[in-house]
Amino acid sequence: MRILFVSHGYPPHETAGVEQHTRTLAHALDKKGATVGVFSATRSIGNLQLEMFVEQDGPIDLWRIVNNIPTRSLSEGESSPQIDKCFKEVFNLFKPDVIHIQHTQFLSTTLPLEVPSVMTLHDGWLWCSAGGTMLQKGKPCPNPDENSCPQCTAKWRPQLPNRGKRLIRTAEYLSKLISTQTLHRYWKRLPNSVRKYYSTEQNLKEPESKEAWHRRQTQFLKLAQKCTKIISPSKYLANRAEQLGFPKATVIKHWCSERRQHIGGSGFLFLGTLSYHKGPDLISEAHHEAFHDTDVPIQFFGSGTLDLPYHTPNPPLPNHMVFEHLQRADALVMGSRWPENAPLVINEARSVGCPIVAPKIGGIPELVEHGVDGLLFEPNNKESLKSALRSALSYDFNVRPPPTKDDQVNQYLSLYRSIIQ
Repeated sequence: MRILFVSHGYPPHETAGVEQHTRTLAHALDKKGATVGVFSATRSIGNLQLEMFVEQDGPIDLWRIVNNIPTRSLSEGESSPQIDKCFKEVFNLFKPDVIHIQHTQFLSTTLPLEVPSVMTLHDGWLWCSAGGTMLQKGKPCPNPDENSCPQCTAKWRPQLPNRGKRLIRTAEYLSKLISTQTLHRYWKRLPNSVRKYYSTEQNLKEPESKEAWHRRQTQFLKLAQKCTKIISPSKYLANRAEQLGFPKATVIKHWCSERRQHIGGSGFLFLGTLSYHKGPDLISEAHHEAFHDTDVPIQFFGSGTLDLPYHTPNPPLPNHMVFEHLQRADALVMGSRWPENAPLVINEARSVGCPIVAPKIGGIPELVEHGVDGLLFEPNNKESLKSALRSALSYDFNVRPPPTKDDQVNQYLSLYRSIIQ
């Protein structure tokens, strides 16, 4: 069986949850005898916009297409004829039996799907034009609508300023002298404030029209309807999608096969994107107020441009160090303001017996049983988080291990076989 994944990023260049899941599943399917390829967007300063290059990730064939433009207008419907053309070239080369779309941000809603296709819901990107965060004025959005969504999108959208465009042109020139990988490393080492200055326009744009928003929503509904099957890692997101008129989704939970003994003793740990919807600023404030006169530490690891009020974040951890840090942490702390779907980091924590302190929102309660795997607190509530942090240090948890790889990967293979027969 030949399976072509489609994703908005792929490690090691892009290392958030969807990207890690895509890579892990690709290699797991390869070990089951499938031939797997990946068509991925990438952000690569120094490479030309929409340049495509080929890589190998062990046995995985990988085609990366450069898209350094952070967002597109609603009226474009997230469609790109140029990216569609590149995808068609990859399709003809790889000749897949099935296409599995992990995420289309930075890609296109009009990819030519000429074989049975599957789409996984990792967030609300299909219906939420504000980055799939499903947030409105900092709170979970009740439902998308033509009045609120264009305004919310205008506030969220990370417009690339002219200085950022000049920086990209400079990087393209320097790439003749310095490798793009080196340029990318230099960019990642810059302070958050500098990267934000060059990558984000501070002046808010006017909201687009209701018609533009409807075009965007229609394009995503058409994409979902073209897919033979929809998958969701949580019941929460599957139900939400169905309520909004998208096809019924099959739930296949994420997994983590790592098993280690929990040690603890090194304080609290945050792993994730440094952005408002992930809530690291809320965690920083709550921890400072709860433990400012004690020596209970907390470490933040992640990429992003959000400044923390009381702590200095560290760069993202390499994959091989994640489990070691979770082993030694007293608890993993999540501050998510948005309704998370099925965060991979929760399974990683559970796999080493590390308790989780997380908000009671989205699909998180499906993964964290209160008082067993950790403690749940009221979303975006600093006092509730402070109380949970204090309690976590003395609570006797019995953290359950997550599902293992074999059972979950076999579910994917069964689903693929059912749609190509």
